[in-house]
Amino acid sequence: MKWDIVSLDLLVLEKFERFADRFQIWTGKDCFFLAKSFLFLNMFLLLFRAVFIDRVNIASFLALFFLIILIMYFYLVLIELSKNEAYESLKNGLHNPFKVSGFFLRVGHLIFLIFFLAFSKYASLFFFLFYIFLVAEVYFASCTPLPPRKSKLRRIFSKKKKISLSEL
Repeated sequence: MKWDIVSLDLLVLEKFERFADRFQIWTGKDCFFLAKSFLFLNMFLLLFRAVFIDRVNIASFLALFFLIILIMYFYLVLIELSKNEAYESLKNGLHNPFKVSGFFLRVGHLIFLIFFLAFSKYASLFFFLFYIFLVAEVYFASCTPLPPRKSKLRRIFSKKKKISLSEL
């Protein structure tokens, strides 16, 4: 098999999409929920580092918080646009258009992560987690969601409620 960055991107995207599909079947939450979850994990990771590890003063914290909010807003808009386009394409039986249009964003993050791992002795666990979460955000936003349906967990719990209510 020929290994290039496109093949690697497709392989990673396939793994993320498989996980997102399983997650949606079990919970009813789509891949965009996962992308937003990793975005918020990144925000908390950055704020945790600022407060507990770097112990920045209040002015620096507020500036960092404002910067994080701006970056989060950019990624939230990106995720929402991807979600709207994906569900519109899903109605027509097509895949998420962000799979194609987000290629350079995904590959850029992936290349940076690969270089980060190559030089990991100079980096910290914090930056490793930060970039893993960032790559996860972009890849989950590129997945094609399944059509909306009731989750397996909801069906299981609704059956148990019916049984317990009928026994009373």
